[in-house]
Amino acid sequence: MVNLTAIVTAHNEGHFLLSALSSVRRNFSQVGKIDYEILISLDRADHLTTKIAKKFAANNANCQIITHDFGDVGKARQSSLSKSSFDYVAFLDGDDVFGDFWLKSVTREARKNKDIIWHPDLTIYFDSEIRSVRKNVDGTKKKFRKDFLIFENFWTSTFVTPKHIMESVPMKGGNTYDQGNPYAYEDWSWFRDTVSLGYKHGVIKKTVNFVRLKVNSNTTRTLSLGKRPWPTNISNLLA
Repeated sequence: MVNLTAIVTAHNEGHFLLSALSSVRRNFSQVGKIDYEILISLDRADHLTTKIAKKFAANNANCQIITHDFGDVGKARQSSLSKSSFDYVAFLDGDDVFGDFWLKSVTREARKNKDIIWHPDLTIYFDSEIRSVRKNVDGTKKKFRKDFLIFENFWTSTFVTPKHIMESVPMKGGNTYDQGNPYAYEDWSWFRDTVSLGYKHGVIKKTVNFVRLKVNSNTTRTLSLGKRPWPTNISNLLA
C-alpha cells in the first residue's frame, strides 16, 4: 500500500487556492483505501489566502496548515516535507490544479516501481483559457538525454517523490526577491541534483496537470534578474 501526503504551497493565491485544494480532495476521493493527509504550506501568506486555507482545513479531515516565514517556495517545500507522515509526497503550487486521477495513477505505479520520482504525461498551461500543452520527458527511457537537463528544465513543480529522496537530496532555495543570490530555479536545480545522483524521473501515461500562467511569476522575476540554477555535478549528467 502506498500512503501519501499532498503538500500545497501558497502565499498570495487568494481564491485560486480553493481550486487547487478542491482538486487535491477530488483526487484523494478517487484513490481508494489509503492513508493520506493534506498539508497546506502557507509561506508569508496574505489575509485572503490564509482565510481560504483555514476554512478548507476546518471542513476537511486529514488536513492541517503549516506556516512559514521564508518567502521562499523551495525552503517552504523542504520544511513541509519534514512534517509529512507518509512515505510519498505530492507537491502542488497553490494556484495550479491536479488533473483527475493523477494521484490514483501515481499510487498504482508506485506500488510497482519504487524509488521513482513521478511526473504527469502532459502539462497544460492556462490563464483564462488554455494557452499551451507540453508533453513531459520520461527519464526512465533508454533514449533519455540527461545532459540536456543542464540547459533545459524537463518538468514542473507538480510531481510526486518518495520522501526519503528529498530528505537525502534537499531542495535548495529559490527566493527571486533576494537579488544578492545569483541562484534560483529550485525545481530545476533539484531535478538536476537527483538525476546526477542516479535517481529516475518517470512519466505516467494518460495523466495531466494544469499550471496557471501568471504575469509576475517566480520564473518571470528569475529571468529578469538573470539568475541561474544552483550548481550541480555536471560530470554526472554528461556521463
